[in-house]
Amino acid sequence: MSKLIVLDGPVANSSAPRILRTPGAGGYAARFIADHLNVADGAVVSSWNSVGGSVPTTLTNVAGTPAVVAGTENGHRHLYSPGDSANGGRLLGAHTTQRPMTIAAVIKSAAGATASVGMTGTTMGRNSSGYYQGTSGSATATPINHDGWVFLMIAQAADAGFSFVIRADGSEVADPSGVTAVGSFGGLYFGSSSAGQAAYVRELIYWPTQLSLTDRDKVHAYMRSRYPELA
Repeated sequence: MSKLIVLDGPVANSSAPRILRTPGAGGYAARFIADHLNVADGAVVSSWNSVGGSVPTTLTNVAGTPAVVAGTENGHRHLYSPGDSANGGRLLGAHTTQRPMTIAAVIKSAAGATASVGMTGTTMGRNSSGYYQGTSGSATATPINHDGWVFLMIAQAADAGFSFVIRADGSEVADPSGVTAVGSFGGLYFGSSSAGQAAYVRELIYWPTQLSLTDRDKVHAYMRSRYPELA
């Protein structure tokens, strides 16, 4: 004889710890997930704490640009940096010169948001023609032109040229001539304080190593399963 069990009242505690699945590749230092933010849409986010990784990390607003805000689209939370001259916003981590490194992000940017996520001299964004790009020093590589949410990743080596690979969705471009980290300012960041560079982010992950192609493919596959809008 079977029994029907009825639960009366809430079945989940919104403040309880969440289960984090490995995002395709382990060994990451810090992972930031907007879905884990417990703030209202439209609320200013002055700091963003990592929810996983070997090095607990906080990104905090740059003085004078406090207008990174939370929002929701298609059931997922995001952070929004308006990127206008008065209200641009950037969340910045502690300075680091770590190379090699890999950064993965789920973002959406306006054309012209050339440096909306990155780390000390090596950045990712979207150029004025709409192509997503990775930039390190004077070297720029542009995989795809794409509207809407995109999986973006940059993986940089510590070789003689500080070479890097930029990936947008499933397309990759390599460049042999990146640069090392700048000497004194900046760490992992999201957002912009420049006019016309509005950007959104749902998730941000940092590894202190250059992920292999196999691992980059695994991270992309994981993100596609988590965010169905991704190609």
